[in-house]
Amino acid sequence: MSAANYVSETYAFGNNVSAIQVGNKSLAEASNVDFIGGDYSVHVYNDGMLTLREGNTVTGFNLGGLTAYNQGLIRTLGDITVSGLTGASTSEDSNAIQATNNAVIDIRGGGRFAGPTIAGMQDYRTTIWAADNGTVRIQNASNPTQVTGSVASSRSAVVWIEGNASVNGYIAAYHTGYTRIACTTQFGGQLESGDAGYLSFDTSSLTLNNPLEPTAPIDVFRMGKLRIGNTALNLGGNNVSVYNFGMSNLRGSTDLGGADIICHERRLIIIQGSVTNVGTIDC
Repeated sequence: MSAANYVSETYAFGNNVSAIQVGNKSLAEASNVDFIGGDYSVHVYNDGMLTLREGNTVTGFNLGGLTAYNQGLIRTLGDITVSGLTGASTSEDSNAIQATNNAVIDIRGGGRFAGPTIAGMQDYRTTIWAADNGTVRIQNASNPTQVTGSVASSRSAVVWIEGNASVNGYIAAYHTGYTRIACTTQFGGQLESGDAGYLSFDTSSLTLNNPLEPTAPIDVFRMGKLRIGNTALNLGGNNVSVYNFGMSNLRGSTDLGGADIICHERRLIIIQGSVTNVGTIDC
């Protein structure tokens, strides 16, 4: 199914072209289909439901690869590839996976996910985005999962990634969003939790890098909450920053890798269990 080479001039769902749309309580299934192009290549909305079984790919989209809106549901049961345009996307709001307004995207078969590359913003493309009570869950699948790009939740939404998965990008929770990573693999990017967002990690190793704020690849602010358990951290010799009613909870067999904890204004630091290699705590 193809809407290749199509880019609209508006970003409202109702005015976009997709390779496939499923809405208004309709049901659909697909196997061994290449969904190509469009603004939102695969779009499910208004209580529609789409099940993607084995052999599917979603490529060349401009704004969204798998998008679910207004109680839409997308399930993937087989290995899948979702990859956007390279250097040609026209919007900073492009995502490979997007669930909003009580919609759900349930990834059960693993796969490879990468959002469109924005000209001049290649390092900050968002691959997984959930907002307004939306849910994206990548479960412990038989196939490995690779996420290239940022992962974020906002406005009471949930992003949950577990199992054999890797994420290489910015990972965040904002505005009462909840992002939980429970994997056995390594990550890259920055961690950010703010505006009452909740970010939780329980993974074997976590390697972080933030080219914009290299001295604080972990940033917790404005009532944001961060929980890290049973994780070996590598912050490249940089710090953890907690401020403005932020809360950081380090617990279990977590190795902080010698990183310092820098506090500003009102904050709360909790260290429980066998947390080791903590640098200077400047609060």
